[in-house]
Amino acid sequence: MATMYELDETEIHERIIAQDPGAIAAWQEAIMPRVMRNLRYQRGLSEEDAEEVWNDVLLAVVNEAPKLVVDGSSLRKFAFVVARNKAADKWRRDHHRDDASLDVDSAYESLTKPQSKPDERRIKALLDCLEGLKPKYRLILDLQQHGYSASEMVPALGIKVSSVSQTLKRAKDMMAECVTGRLGA
Repeated sequence: MATMYELDETEIHERIIAQDPGAIAAWQEAIMPRVMRNLRYQRGLSEEDAEEVWNDVLLAVVNEAPKLVVDGSSLRKFAFVVARNKAADKWRRDHHRDDASLDVDSAYESLTKPQSKPDERRIKALLDCLEGLKPKYRLILDLQQHGYSASEMVPALGIKVSSVSQTLKRAKDMMAECVTGRLGA
């Protein structure tokens, strides 16, 4: 079994562009174990789900190889990016909820001090700020409000467990700063 370090990746890339089945098989044999390990242990997929994602990765590599720069590592990098994105897509499909939008009342309570009567100005500021957040930050706030742990958020966000708390803090800080700025406080 060849490892990816024993392959001449530039030559393999050129042969994959030419649709050489031997080159595709050699590349798969060398790269698949690392991608599968990444999918299983860092992305948290089952063996079956990882194989499904791998099939999508292999198809994407074969189809997109002619568009990539032949530099010796672009196919490998592309495979890992596709695997990460496909794993995140799979997780989102599997964990889709009908109530996927952020619960405004829960977000309001988590970002502001509880008040006896809701302040409509504050709620409008909160909604406006939420709209202005990047999708990644809206998603992490949504996942937290729905009770997901940091390790459960990893597949949806495509980041490491250690980065989840930092990203969540950043999202909350941006919301707090935005709301405060809009209210002029």
